[in-house]
Amino acid sequence: MSLTAPQIARRTTGVPGPNLAVSALVGALLLVAADLVVQQVPAAEGLPVGVLIMALGGVYMGYLLVREWRRGVL
Repeated sequence: MSLTAPQIARRTTGVPGPNLAVSALVGALLLVAADLVVQQVPAAEGLPVGVLIMALGGVYMGYLLVREWRRGVL
């Protein structure tokens, strides 16, 4: 989440530099959403919130890496 929230915030706002307030807000929203998923979805019952956040963040960062690689930016 600590690597994913700033990337989502930057793409949401369109601001080129770091935006600490928006990154913190996105991180908090991701954490609350993951907590709600763990509490409400029967398949995720008993799963630590950190594991869900790590999985979602890893998938998103992998998507970003593949997208940049295909563009030839990497």
